[in-house]
Amino acid sequence: MKTARFIMLTILLVCITAFSVGGTVMCRESGGEPADRALCGSLKKAYLNALRAALRTGGYDACGITLTKVTQETGTAEYTVRVHHRRIETLNEEGKEKLKSRLEDVGFPLRGGNVRIEFYEPDSLRP
Repeated sequence: MKTARFIMLTILLVCITAFSVGGTVMCRESGGEPADRALCGSLKKAYLNALRAALRTGGYDACGITLTKVTQETGTAEYTVRVHHRRIETLNEEGKEKLKSRLEDVGFPLRGGNVRIEFYEPDSLRP
């Protein structure tokens, strides 16, 4: 009796976990329930926090990060992460590529989209 109860409870927990993970990975922000959109928003917020932590370990405190989403006609999404920090503009191309690689190692939580990381250099726009 206890073994059957344990097996049923285990199967139930596995099913709940599988459906939760599947729903998290497949969520889309433009459609669906408000709860699904909120979940996608919280995943994006967690991703941005992970990016900030990765930048902080590299000595880039107080940086600005923007995440922009563009949905193509085919339904695929393209995300652009733009990082704002004055010290980045002093890096040579090799340094920027290393930093970009470190940021790309932070896994993007939403499936079905391409992520591109760019560095915004504020002094390049000044006269």
